[in-house]
Amino acid sequence: MAVPVGTILRKTDAQAAREVAAAAAERDATHLVVGHPVHSDGAAGPIARRARNFAERLATASGLPVSLQAEGLSTAAADAALREAGFDAGSRRAGRDAEAAAVILRDFLSRNRAC
Repeated sequence: MAVPVGTILRKTDAQAAREVAAAAAERDATHLVVGHPVHSDGAAGPIARRARNFAERLATASGLPVSLQAEGLSTAAADAALREAGFDAGSRRAGRDAEAAAVILRDFLSRNRAC
């Protein structure tokens, strides 16, 4: 089961990696997943390359394996789930990133049952 536990305000990649690593350690995580915004044809643009670089930095900061998971339509799925749960537009905006992260993690877990 993947549920949102919060968000981290990224000021720099180094700071975000440290905070994610600390949150992972608090929860005894054994594996981390980073959303990978590739195009529908699988091509990686500059934002996808930045996600890959962040995943490498996160692996170093946490000492844990980090996987990339395509995140196509995760924001739309998150918004739909929050709307279905009865959240108004303002509340959906506030929780969208955390719910999108949970969608990405659920997708990863459903594709990688051995993790």
